[in-house]
Amino acid sequence: MTDVGADFVAWAAGGNTITWSLGSTYFRMPLSQAEAVIPESVKSDGTKETVVRGNSAEAAGRLKPETLRISVQVPRATPQGTVVLRGAKVATMRGDEVLPSADIVVHNDRIQSVGPSGTTSVPEGAKTIDLRGTTIVPGFIDTHAHWFNIKRGVLDLQNWDFLASLAYGITAGRDPQTYTSDMFAYQDLADSGQILGPRAFTTGPGIFSTNDFQSEAEAEKVISRYKDFYRTNL
Repeated sequence: MTDVGADFVAWAAGGNTITWSLGSTYFRMPLSQAEAVIPESVKSDGTKETVVRGNSAEAAGRLKPETLRISVQVPRATPQGTVVLRGAKVATMRGDEVLPSADIVVHNDRIQSVGPSGTTSVPEGAKTIDLRGTTIVPGFIDTHAHWFNIKRGVLDLQNWDFLASLAYGITAGRDPQTYTSDMFAYQDLADSGQILGPRAFTTGPGIFSTNDFQSEAEAEKVISRYKDFYRTNL
């Protein structure tokens, strides 16, 4: 029925239809249209037999399931307004510069200026947060994050794995192997501001020797799902 894999397989129509999804694309197919090849088995007398239903192992490429590409558009969470972070020790990333007491002006989710306290122009109406006694450094980026402790299938809107990352200063990360496709949904939730978390980039589920590809064409077909359905742009 599919030559690129499937997520969230289920039955419908009293067991006469099978459904599955890949990313945000939903598929349906009546079992009457499906084809299957059952591998050869060994009988009790030691001889082998092959039972074939349908035409061939290439059946999936010929079948045309009902396909529905679902698009849900939500605005990206972008803070509005101006805030001044005042009095903290700040590592500015201008070489090795560290200001013992600085003011950081942030406007609409962008740092406008960083300078010694009292020397920075503060826009009228800005909210001021006193951070004396603290230290501010740029957010860390974890290029090999594994957020394995997420709930799968049913999403957790208080994902403690994301919260722990933020608590340790990680504001962006990349998970190179997620086991399941749930991380794409968590990424959307964080980007839209519906949960707290770092910017969560991901490759999606990994591919290993256990996939047991039998041809180059088979491998290329499975890999295509990452671009076509998981939007990872491989």
